[in-house]
Amino acid sequence: MSQKILPFADPFITTYPHHAFVLAGLLNHKEIYPYLYSNFIQLCSLKKMPKPSHWLDFYTPSLLADNLDLANVSQIDRSTIAGLNINIIDLLLNAIDNHYYVFIFLDEFYIPKSPAFQKFRYPHMILIYGYDATEKSFHTAGFFEGGKFSRSTATFEQVKQAYLEMDAQNNYDNYVVLFQFHQQTAYHFDVTNVVDLLEDYYFSRDTALKYRPNRNPLPSRFGMNVYKDFIDHIEEVAGRGYFSVHAFQLLWEHKKCMLLRLDYLEKYGFVTNIKNIYSMYEEIEKKCNILRSLMIKYDLTKEKRLLQLMTSYVENIEKDERKVLELFIPAITQNPR
Repeated sequence: MSQKILPFADPFITTYPHHAFVLAGLLNHKEIYPYLYSNFIQLCSLKKMPKPSHWLDFYTPSLLADNLDLANVSQIDRSTIAGLNINIIDLLLNAIDNHYYVFIFLDEFYIPKSPAFQKFRYPHMILIYGYDATEKSFHTAGFFEGGKFSRSTATFEQVKQAYLEMDAQNNYDNYVVLFQFHQQTAYHFDVTNVVDLLEDYYFSRDTALKYRPNRNPLPSRFGMNVYKDFIDHIEEVAGRGYFSVHAFQLLWEHKKCMLLRLDYLEKYGFVTNIKNIYSMYEEIEKKCNILRSLMIKYDLTKEKRLLQLMTSYVENIEKDERKVLELFIPAITQNPR
């Protein structure tokens, strides 16, 4: 076959590769949506980070790491690939021919459109989802132009060189991850789990305690308590420097997820008469986007007044979300399908 390109969807979460890459491949399957809208609710932020860093992410089962039946996943160690004398290009072509998306760590110095291309060494991950044998190129996605999640291409030779010359920084970098949707598995929307996670979020409960059999809980803040970390982070930046861009991006994407979930709940009859709740979340989403824009503007101008304005926005967002959750949770609990 001279060309094969796997379906690619624009993900609604793009802050981190471990969400964006997986969603780009799996959102093409309508069967994945009940899982997505049953999860991606709880937030957590690590307490022990070098200041003034601020790490925020969804606390949710991973389609790749938690052995969920929704995805077929294979992880191949780089040393195994080398030991078996497998050509990395042949492995990638074979994976795509068998409908696998590939999550691979490379030195982006060799990857076109990357901010690091021909400028500096940058071990990082990209997604490979297709190839053109005639052009000898791969279809790629990653955090390319301006650091935004986007698509591009790279030649076979560029990918091979980027793979062979990457300096692995940790154990996770040593793996090539192949994944595809598991066609024979279904996940039914779990309204009980949604209520449980919304309550965890509202009451700032440590959801990690539910996963103790699988992993040790990390020292984290959960749910509405993450807003305290935003206030702390803004105060730290006032005296010491730079913003953690990802935290503000993810907070905004969390609200976009909430709106998508409300659409889904109403469409399938899990809640009714949610116009007011939806409008309130729309306003929260807009404020989170403004907060994100203020963060970017501060990084460019260093105007101290913007920090005070950002603090005010965080406080208002927290207050508004608490109000809407006090309507949202009872609306689901009292009207289960």
